[in-house]
Amino acid sequence: LTFGFNSTGLLVSSIGSVLSGFGCSSDAMLVLAHDVTLEEDRAMAFGLFQAATNLIAFVFYGFPALLTIMLRVVPNPSISVWLYYQFSLSVAFFLVVVAIRLPPTAEPDGHQSAREVKPDPAPQVDLESLPSELQTGNVEDTAQGDQQRSDAQASIVCRHMRMLANLPIISELLMVLEDPALAYVLLTGSLLAFSGDLVFDIGSQFFRDELDLLGDGEMSEERLEQNQLISVLTTLPAEILIIPGAMLVGSLGQRLGSLRLLKILIPISGICTASGVIMALAPSYWLVPVVCIAQNYAALAGNIPLKHLVAQVAPEGRVGEAMGTLGMLGQAVGFVANAATAAVTPMLLSCMPKPLWIYYVVCGALTLVAMLPVRYIVLPVAEDKLESTHCTTDATDSVSRPGTPRTPNTPFSVNQEASLP
Repeated sequence: LTFGFNSTGLLVSSIGSVLSGFGCSSDAMLVLAHDVTLEEDRAMAFGLFQAATNLIAFVFYGFPALLTIMLRVVPNPSISVWLYYQFSLSVAFFLVVVAIRLPPTAEPDGHQSAREVKPDPAPQVDLESLPSELQTGNVEDTAQGDQQRSDAQASIVCRHMRMLANLPIISELLMVLEDPALAYVLLTGSLLAFSGDLVFDIGSQFFRDELDLLGDGEMSEERLEQNQLISVLTTLPAEILIIPGAMLVGSLGQRLGSLRLLKILIPISGICTASGVIMALAPSYWLVPVVCIAQNYAALAGNIPLKHLVAQVAPEGRVGEAMGTLGMLGQAVGFVANAATAAVTPMLLSCMPKPLWIYYVVCGALTLVAMLPVRYIVLPVAEDKLESTHCTTDATDSVSRPGTPRTPNTPFSVNQEASLP
């Protein structure tokens, strides 16, 4: 709108898209939803957030596009009108964000917040404060002089190491390496994202190839309308029908616990991903939304319970960093998936006609591989107690799982100590 429809406008728009991608890939809004929600309601809130995201996308983008482009109830406006519409939505978004107020976090008396606890700084030694004998080389006590020099060098090294550890990428990497549970959750998310990105990259071409809509040269008016129909069928039905699924998954996460739900959903996600092969067996227009809905439901495992697990196992006060790390890995996995698609697809096309259905079978199998790291995820004691209260009424089942440490302030340990003679 500012620079016009030229190369400069395209460059500025591309830069803006990259900057907006930082917030989208890091799930900044999801982290905000996590912060304003009570801890016991966060599993359901993650599902409601996913449902609300799809509902908003349909109301503000899908429905207007349906009325103007497909049904032609309203004359299709110019691109300038669409840009002004998008700009007004962006302004409304920032106004709503400014109006959000985070609830105060009450800390127990006499206890300091985990965010405020800082490690004691390493001892620093001023080189200029060393004895003059050490500066001139006239050393009377060699052992004391060597020790002071060693302390000074160690202080400098510690200072530089702290600066290095606080760098953006290195800080997140150290956080993951120090927390095995978070590392396994991120590995599970990367495997789910890789299979989902592969089928997403080839989905549009796959549908058009199976329906014989890919042609050389100019596109006729009829062929153009058929391609527009495919675009609508791949987006709008899935956006609408995923809403009840996201709400259901959020409710199940509240009742079963996110870890148990993730273990249940991964095999289901593998089946939903592999179901895309039915388009190759019986190609038809009505199967396009069916396959897309199945792919969206396959993505629920990585969008709701897994992201909730990331928030649960993240260190205190570093939920945003953990979610950003998951987004960073997702972008890297997406790049690898794009490269793999670009490298493998030409080879498949040279070997057989219409081979893109193979991606759905392979990606369904890759989704099942995510069951391996998820088995090693050990939740904190608080979440373990929450899951046990939701899933069992037997008092003996409230014991922590093997491998989960029992802390002295847990009800289990208090009762045990009270029962001792």
